[in-house]
Amino acid sequence: MSGRTGFILKIYRVLLRFYPAAFRSEFSEEMQAVFARALTEGQSPGGKQLWREIRDWPGLVLQEHLRERRWEMFSNGLGEKKPLPRSELLAAMIIFVLPLLSIFATNIISLPQWTDIILVVLFWGAVLFAFGLAVIRGVPGWSLPYLGFILLLGLIMLRYDRIWGWIYPVFLRLFGARSDWPLVVRTIYVGVFSFIMLFSVLLGALIAVSLLRLLPYTRGIWQRLRADWTQLSFMLYGGLVFGIMIVFDEYHYEEFWKLASWACLALGAWRYLRAENQKQRFLSLMYGASGSMWVIALAKWVLIPFQKWPMGYPVSPSPTTRWVETGGTLIGWICILAALTAPALLNLFPGAPGAILSKEENTTTA
Repeated sequence: MSGRTGFILKIYRVLLRFYPAAFRSEFSEEMQAVFARALTEGQSPGGKQLWREIRDWPGLVLQEHLRERRWEMFSNGLGEKKPLPRSELLAAMIIFVLPLLSIFATNIISLPQWTDIILVVLFWGAVLFAFGLAVIRGVPGWSLPYLGFILLLGLIMLRYDRIWGWIYPVFLRLFGARSDWPLVVRTIYVGVFSFIMLFSVLLGALIAVSLLRLLPYTRGIWQRLRADWTQLSFMLYGGLVFGIMIVFDEYHYEEFWKLASWACLALGAWRYLRAENQKQRFLSLMYGASGSMWVIALAKWVLIPFQKWPMGYPVSPSPTTRWVETGGTLIGWICILAALTAPALLNLFPGAPGAILSKEENTTTA
């Protein structure tokens, strides 16, 4: 091998160092061998051969880095990387991004009202389409936030508050009319109501998820949830998108706070989808939900003095209202963190996740 050929090979090795480490470990030796053979066989002048490689090098390096970044640990939480296509990543983020675009278009840059209508139609169309596709395709990972959104919407439409309506009469008998309740009693009422509601929903969800393994059509979903319980947390996380839509009901001047709260959720979802292990996925949801709820708490503290609610509907703004609304949001934050953590209880069920996956892999191989 001549000195000129060796020098060209050294340059080529330097170019290969810019590829991702996993790509280099798998293809570097083969690429060097092919390039060296092309030089020694004289298929084209060495300089011309090197120029072609340099010309194509930036695009190829960028392509490989983007491809590697799309590889995510999405379903099993056991260290196995699985590819997350760009289409699924974007599909999962639509439910978090469209509300942001709606607020930005109508309130930040003041686009015509019809643009907001188009975004609303796109949002609900995406939710309904994703829900239908999820049912047909066996609930793929990208559809989980949409299911959580539909679940919370269903609870609201069914007037879930009536199910726990017995709590209010108990407090009336103990403490008299609500207008006479001191701040401590009002805070305790919110906490008790939130805790009982959370316990009931989680108990129902646990029973529903346990029933998945009894049906052949849903047994695969059960196996996925047992392998990575954060998928169930991600589904509940999607319900927070709808929660923000209703938490500022009857509020004025709330647009910026909605935008900031949805942005926190979107960032948490993005980090979840790109996380490399189960711990990072769980923390991404916790950080996103915490940021969103703290923004809401701060928003209520700031906005309530500027509200013009009529007396008694739902409550007239007052210092007590300010404390109760803000404190209730923080109690809700604690309940949401508990709800996102509760799916970890699936690990208490018989059968280790690793055994479940191994059994599934053996069945597939057979």
